[in-house]
Amino acid sequence: MIARIYVAGPYTQGDVAINVRNAYEAADRLATLGFAPFVPHATHFWHMLFPRPYEF
Repeated sequence: MIARIYVAGPYTQGDVAINVRNAYEAADRLATLGFAPFVPHATHFWHMLFPRPYEF
């Protein structure tokens, strides 16, 4: 079984685009090492297409 890793980091503090990129950079490194990263920052792209209130 492949180990799953939750990638945590800032989202709204600072530049959101840079935060998302950093999270995916970490996830890509983990994937290269054979892990299965989960990146909650992916909701950024959902929000770009279908905006919802912050509380959602």
